[in-house]
Formats: sequence, C-alpha cells, structure tokens
Amino acid sequence: MTTYEEVIDPDARSGRWDNGELTWEFPAESVLSQVFWTPEDASGNGDFSQETNWEPEMVPTNTVVTFFDRDGAATVSFSGTQESARTVIERGEVTFSDGHHNVVADDAQPGVVVGNATMDSATLILSSHLLTSASGAIGYGVDTIGNVNVSGSGTEWLMSGPLTVGDEGSGTLILDQEGRITCSEFILGKTAASSAIVQMSEGSSLETGMLSVGVAAETSIVIDESSLTSGLG
Repeated sequence: MTTYEEVIDPDARSGRWDNGELTWEFPAESVLSQVFWTPEDASGNGDFSQETNWEPEMVPTNTVVTFFDRDGAATVSFSGTQESARTVIERGEVTFSDGHHNVVADDAQPGVVVGNATMDSATLILSSHLLTSASGAIGYGVDTIGNVNVSGSGTEWLMSGPLTVGDEGSGTLILDQEGRITCSEFILGKTAASSAIVQMSEGSSLETGMLSVGVAAETSIVIDESSLTSGLG
C-alpha cells in the first residue's frame, strides 16, 4: 500500500499529500484527511457509509480524500448521496454500485483519478450509479494503466470540468448499455508518454463542450450505435 504523508507549509499557506511521485495541493484553510478502503468483508465488498470499512475508521465527508489501493476486485455500495473531497483508485478493480457519489474538489488537480501509482493498474466500474465531480483523469500517473467502464441505463458520470483519458499513463474508457458521460472538455492522450482508447456501444453517449486530442503515440475512438457530441453551448 502506498504511504501518504501530510505536509503543511504555514508560510506558503498550503498543504499537500505527497507520495514521492505526485503532489496534491490543497487550500490551507481546508487541510484534508485521507482514508483507505479496508472493508471488514474478506470479499472486498462493503458500504461506503460504513465507518469500519475505512482505515482510519470514519465515514468520508467532503473534506476527506478516499483511496482504493488493494489487489483484486471490490464493490462499493452507495445509499443516497455520499461525498468525498477526492477519490483516487490506485490499484485493483473497484465497482461503484447504486446511489450517488459526489466528489467536491474543484481546482487544478482532478477530482477523480483512476491509475495514479507507477506501474500499477486500476479499474473503476460504474453500475447503476451516479458519479459527479468537477473533473477526472484516467491513466493519470506516469506509467500507470487506468480503465473506466460506465455501463447501464441510468449510470452517469457528470463533470463540470474536463475528463482526460491518458494523462501521463495509459487510459481506456468504455461506455456501453446506455451509460452516459458529460464533461466540459474531453482530452485524449494529453502527453507523448500517454495513450488513450475509447470504446462506445449499445446506446451510450458522451457530451462535451470541446474534444481535444493531444500528442499521445496511440489514440483510438470506436463508436458503435452510440453518440459523441462536441461543442455544447
């Protein structure tokens, strides 16, 4: 498991979480705490709002960064609306099921990150779930692999800001079975070291204010009986 350290700089009026590779900057007036998903159930499954599923034990709020860093698969169930400051999928396969997860961070760093730790693979599956955030990044860290699957009628990821597929790593986004994404900008293959793959099928849709293709060596979009709409006013 990655160890994160809280660093506070009173002179700079800022705080950050630093894992030795990436730095997360936060306002000093709202220094954030962090929790890791460590469910009681050996299967890895559990309810987001159950404090004993987190280490340290607490129910995440809008000032808490939630990390998922474990081998294998886990299903996280939501009842009603649950909040966090940020959500980071470091490793493993995590399914968000039912309910609504609202990620409140609204600054230069992505609110939802899938694929953050070097050489690790992370997957986020949304199933009958509403995820809302200011922004998102799939394959965020250097040499990471990030995968997101938005699947099923009523399953949505709504962003007021940008979604990046392939930031410094490899990102894959799959939308199917009427899954839906909305974002202000859809960025594919942001850097030369990244790659981006997008597959849309079975009535899925992606609506964005702007479609941007970066300098990645590999960028692929496959659209089958689905819609990608750019330039929304």
